[in-house]
Amino acid sequence: MGLLRLGSRRTDSPARVSGPALRRHLGSAGLWFVDGHPDYLDGPSSDTGETADMEFAVLTGVGADALITLAGTPPMVRASDTVLIGHRTECLDAASAAELARLPPDLRRIDAPTGAGDAIAAGRQSAEWLAGTGNGVWLHLDLDVLDPESLGAVTYPQPGGLDWGQLADVVAPLARSPRLVGVSVADFRADLDPTSDQATRVLDLLGRSLS
Repeated sequence: MGLLRLGSRRTDSPARVSGPALRRHLGSAGLWFVDGHPDYLDGPSSDTGETADMEFAVLTGVGADALITLAGTPPMVRASDTVLIGHRTECLDAASAAELARLPPDLRRIDAPTGAGDAIAAGRQSAEWLAGTGNGVWLHLDLDVLDPESLGAVTYPQPGGLDWGQLADVVAPLARSPRLVGVSVADFRADLDPTSDQATRVLDLLGRSLS
């Protein structure tokens, strides 16, 4: 396995860092995108203008030319070679529902309720879907996939997410997959974790999953 990359949601994203590198070094690759949000906005539809609002769209070739061409001819990753895991699909506001509707039809998805219902099966299915994809698969883990009751130190907490055990069960078969080439972890707010207890839980999860 290659690089383990850590970053906050505001300053880092696989669209700017991992996506271009994967394209240059591996050519065709897949992506497990574990996130509480689809991150499928564009500049006009984003309230913040952060690339973190649109990173999955950029990776799959949707967005401003300056972003989607970071690795040459788009897309960096084909939508059919990706799996979106853990996004919220219930009790959404109008803007979140509109974002969900933007997702391409050939994108495979396992939403938060499905993942919480059988996390082991969700992880295994995600691994199987990309078992023969390209020259490897990148795992991106945005920590807001966790429910705020489990982890509150994120930028955009949203109820209805996974708990620690469910996330560990989802990630386990992805981390064990021989297709895995690297991992990125995003959206941990150290300023919201004064005791470092939540950081310890994150490190414990990563250590157990990736060892």
